[in-house]
Amino acid sequence: MATTLEVAQDEIYAQFRSVWVADTPALIGGSPLEPASIQYEDTTNWTGRPRGDDDDGRPWCRINIRHATGEQRTLADAVGGSLHAQLGTVIVQIFADYKSNKGSTLATQLAMVAKKAFTGKRTPNVWFRRARYQEVGREGRWYQINVSADFEWDERR
Repeated sequence: MATTLEVAQDEIYAQFRSVWVADTPALIGGSPLEPASIQYEDTTNWTGRPRGDDDDGRPWCRINIRHATGEQRTLADAVGGSLHAQLGTVIVQIFADYKSNKGSTLATQLAMVAKKAFTGKRTPNVWFRRARYQEVGREGRWYQINVSADFEWDERR
């Protein structure tokens, strides 16, 4: 089904958020209403980090959508429109406090939640594939793991 860039982005964010909000409170010891924080880069208060280094050390993630390429998928129809595949990658950067010496374990558990959000999944307009994770390691007080998944959606032109 053909869609627009705005709808595709909204579906990617919603797909991730629904799983993250449902599964992370049990891992971080929060109430069901307190999942690990999500930072979206397209918000007006984007800082790249949820708070300063004097924070409470709760884990958090940052989600980015990056389109890579597109290609014409069909020939023009009777009115001259055709489908064009839009390809890209969604990246979730996960950060867990290393002070407790459990940062890598918690980051790994959160990475599995993020990977679950995209593995074998599809929204009405976006198809996800090749969900994977990569350990980045420790930087300062944070242990980082990145989860990425390729996505594809069609645009009518």
